[in-house]
Amino acid sequence: MLDGREQRAGDERLHDVVRALLKRLRLRDIQRAVRRLDLVEQRPLEVSSCLSRLVSAKAQITKAERKMNEYIEHNRQNNMFFDENTDEELVKFREKFERKKIECAECEKRLELLVERRRYNQ
Repeated sequence: MLDGREQRAGDERLHDVVRALLKRLRLRDIQRAVRRLDLVEQRPLEVSSCLSRLVSAKAQITKAERKMNEYIEHNRQNNMFFDENTDEELVKFREKFERKKIECAECEKRLELLVERRRYNQ
């Protein structure tokens, strides 16, 4: 088991890894790095589970954004009466999409808070 100073140093590394990788948005790299730190430093896997939720949320957002752009492009080319602002399907989708983005941002904040809490508690 690690003493307090080693634990704090490990938490510092975890915090730095998560923050740096979140900026690059290489989510698989983040997961790999956090799991490695969890295993090496014998931490509970709460950070990894929170991170998995974040990865899933970001993947859903990316996929939804791609579908929305494809829908808009298809209708611009094939529907001369298409208006992005009045298309009921698109308006509903954008509302749901914005909610998902807010949820993802909240999940990201929870992860940062969890890392901060672990950083200062130990």
